Amino acid sequence: MAIFGKYFTYNGHSSEEFNIAIGSFEQAQSIPLGMKRDVQASDLNRYSSKPNHYGMVYNETLEFQIGFIKLPCKDDPTVMKQEIQKYDLSTGTKFPVNYSNVVNIDITDGTGNYATLNDKQYSFTTEEITTASGEQKQQKYIKFSDELATQALHIAIVTYKYETTYTYNPRFTRSEIRNIIAWLTEPDFPSLFHMYNFETDESILDIPVDYCGVVTNIEDNNYNGLVGLTVTFRCDSPFGYGEKKTVTVNSTDTAKIKIHLNTDNHWVYPVMRVLPNDTNKITITNSVDNKSLTFTPYAKNDEMTFDNRLMTVTTTSDLPLRLTDIGISDASKVYWLKLFDGDNEISVTGNCTVKITYREELKVGAY
Repeated sequence: MAIFGKYFTYNGHSSEEFNIAIGSFEQAQSIPLGMKRDVQASDLNRYSSKPNHYGMVYNETLEFQIGFIKLPCKDDPTVMKQEIQKYDLSTGTKFPVNYSNVVNIDITDGTGNYATLNDKQYSFTTEEITTASGEQKQQKYIKFSDELATQALHIAIVTYKYETTYTYNPRFTRSEIRNIIAWLTEPDFPSLFHMYNFETDESILDIPVDYCGVVTNIEDNNYNGLVGLTVTFRCDSPFGYGEKKTVTVNSTDTAKIKIHLNTDNHWVYPVMRVLPNDTNKITITNSVDNKSLTFTPYAKNDEMTFDNRLMTVTTTSDLPLRLTDIGISDASKVYWLKLFDGDNEISVTGNCTVKITYREELKVGAY
């Protein structure tokens, strides 16, 4: 019931950061597919020997396990490790650093919007400083472009790479176990899980799959000391998810865009971010079911997020909006946008920008 790969990311961190390798402590006999379903039907009785069928329902979400051991020692005791640092550029553009070997620099606004900086938007310098004890030392700094401090994307996330020595001991220390368990059990609600496969697997694992869920159990594997962990991961649905996709519709009056969906379910509920340019009514329609959502923005130039699956509307600062705040008086008549398998034509009427983000649902199990 285990899932395998090179490494994985979850809850904002990579398994590589914890110096662990993915493995298994027993022979995998099957691959969990999460496809167990029940028939919804009426009962048999003396007057009817054939039940009425009302459809099928999945009776459980997908669940799989991951095994961990400490990363085995290499011949060269010098290994490369990574460290992630965050800098708020609204407080300044120059920061002291320990490393200058940069793997990647992203910049975000803290609400999920990201961009990647190029090497012309930052630089490294070394200056001589005087410590508190009066000693002179060389200090490295990272300096960002001044214009980044005033932009919406102002939180820099820098991944550094550095060398360190490593002595292999197959047993986990108490601190290592504490850090791993704290990382995995921090989320109380489903979080994104992505497994990075080995290059040799690409011909078989030919489509990227993400999962969303929580860790429900962690068990030890003890052989003269704690040498491994088996982690149980419970997904939020029976399915995996395809890559995150976003389409943008810019409308000054009426605009249309086509979205082709290749999902293994009948439809998916996207997340919509609407940035109104005025406070006039906005209507969003899908031609497939010919249903519309009409609302009045509560403020100009303040983005609203519609989570169509959760049926919620929030502001830029994640504050919830009541439907009456956006001119909807009858909650029973609200249309929460769906994207159907196949071709969808989305029309937007109003003066606004709409970003529609979605993931296709994939019936591949933990494979």
